[in-house]
Formats: sequence, structure tokens, C-alpha cells
Amino acid sequence: MNPQQCDRYCQNEKKLQILKDASDKDPFNQDKAKAYFDLLGEQDDIRNKRYNAAAKEVDAVLKKYSDEYDEVKKELSANQALLDMTKGISSQEKETEANVQFLSTTVGKIKDKTDILNRQLNLSPPSPSYMRYIIDAVYLVLGLLILFLIFSKMDILKSYFTSVSQNVVPNMSGA
Repeated sequence: MNPQQCDRYCQNEKKLQILKDASDKDPFNQDKAKAYFDLLGEQDDIRNKRYNAAAKEVDAVLKKYSDEYDEVKKELSANQALLDMTKGISSQEKETEANVQFLSTTVGKIKDKTDILNRQLNLSPPSPSYMRYIIDAVYLVLGLLILFLIFSKMDILKSYFTSVSQNVVPNMSGA
């Protein structure tokens, strides 16, 4: 890589590699070991800063997607509630249609029976009234009773007149 194209992190990586190689060759050289670990610590700080910056960006994006997911989830649950309500209304509508059809059929049957009975009533001769016969029988009994009373009174009147006429004898004696 060209040094102009390499950023600070890249340059530190190159320096770390050089210091590590030098430290491996001379493990007792404390200055080079200290420089290596200082640069390594600095490199860790840079790595942590990059991680934190990336984490903030990712967290912001994740929060945005999480919020959008929550909104979609709320819409989905609202739509599901509407769908359930629609299904309930649809099933009630089907029940109502079935009930209306049943009632319509029942009313049709009752109407047919009523029409048949009305036709029979109009076409058949009037049925005799039993009350008329009962009243005629009562009149007959009363008439016979009156005749009986009249004839029985006639016997009494006849006997009365015969007894009175026998008691009254014309007096011819001139008195």
C-alpha cells in the first residue's frame, strides 16, 4: 500500500509489525517491547473508537428498523383485529341469511296452508249449525208443554163447568 493511501490505523498496523519483528529478534530489548505495547494499546484504543462509532451507527439503524418493525407489528395486529371482526360479521350475516331464509320458508308454508283452508271454506257448503237444532228442540218441548198445560186445564175447566152446572138446577117452582 502506498503511504498516502494508508490511514492512521493502517500506518499503526505497519509500525506494530515492524516492532513485533524487532521484539521477536531481540526479546530482551525493553524499549522496543514497550514501544510495541504502547502502540498496541493505542491501536486497541483506535479499534475501540472505531467499534463504538460503528456501534452507534448500527444502533441508530437498528433502532430505526426496530421502530418500523413495531409500527408494522401494530398495524398487523390492528389489521388482524379488523379481519377477525369482518369474519365475525360475515358469519353473523350468514346466520342471519339462514334465519331469514328459514323464516321465509316457514311463512310461505303457513300462507299456503291458510290459502288452502280459505279455498276449502269458500268451496264447501256451509256446515249445519248444531245450535239451530238445539233451539228448535227447545221450542218443540216448550210447545208440547204449553199444549199439555192447555189440555190439562181444559179438563179442570170442563170438570169445573160440569160441576157448577150440576149444582145449579133451575128452579121451576115459581118461587
